[in-house]
Amino acid sequence: MSRDPVLSRLGRSFALRRGAQTLLTIGSVALGVVTASAQTAEEAADTAFLAAYAHDKAELGRLDADPAQTDATYAFEARARADLRQRLIARLGPLSFSSFKAEPAFSPESLFPDTWTFAYGSPPGLLFEYEEGTRRIFVTSAALFADWLAGAAKAKDAPPEFGRGTTAALTTDAVAASVILDPDAFLGFGPLPLAAAPGETLLALYGQLAPDVGHDGQPNAVLIARLTDDRFMAAAAYLGPGEVATLPACQSAYDQTARTGQGADPAERRRILLRAEDAFRQCVGREAPRQPAFRKTVARAQALLDTMRGR
Repeated sequence: MSRDPVLSRLGRSFALRRGAQTLLTIGSVALGVVTASAQTAEEAADTAFLAAYAHDKAELGRLDADPAQTDATYAFEARARADLRQRLIARLGPLSFSSFKAEPAFSPESLFPDTWTFAYGSPPGLLFEYEEGTRRIFVTSAALFADWLAGAAKAKDAPPEFGRGTTAALTTDAVAASVILDPDAFLGFGPLPLAAAPGETLLALYGQLAPDVGHDGQPNAVLIARLTDDRFMAAAAYLGPGEVATLPACQSAYDQTARTGQGADPAERRRILLRAEDAFRQCVGREAPRQPAFRKTVARAQALLDTMRGR
């Protein structure tokens, strides 16, 4: 297995995830034989955050296991979220994005994920929302993202790319989708032609952002993931009128295939509908870039990327 550049660069500070809370010493933080004095300020902050994060998750698990501790569980979660949020604000520095709410939330489904979400939850970070609720930007440090990814790769439903490092993980929409889930999921239809800047790994897709993706749902959003030496960011924006093409031929192909499953037993009908969904997405992926509206889709994504870059 190839060594991941982010994990290699920061491995001396993030070799152990679950045992982070045991590495605290009075007056200093250590990982293995590495002391806080050997770390940069950013590495020390990430190490301290991981220790607090691991402690809070363990305590939440303990409280949640006792039905009599329901009120205590919610109260502890609220305090933990507030503390972790402030730690991240201090670590990442003052952050603001034009027209986005000034106060970010601690990432949904990170500290105490609901059972219906991915088994690996979402990485810890800050989530900024647009005033109108049509755009979202997530920010965390590259080291915290790499640490989360290493743990997420062990989940049974994790994409195989998760186990190949941070750069490989950005070849799948699952990474970016996992940080903007609440309450939506994302299904990618195809790539967007955005250029990565020097030192930047970029994933840009158009697709469907909705609580229940699939079927014959039309693309309605763009999604971007961005990784640099110190930051991981993910963002999504809904497309507006005229920014996505309607494709009757793709819809017709779906309808024709789906109709063949009428009257079939449930298992066979499910297989037919899956074939219809796959054919629909392939059709959209082939035809959408040929439509004039696709230029507006790309422009929407470029504007979102510029905002992520602080322009």
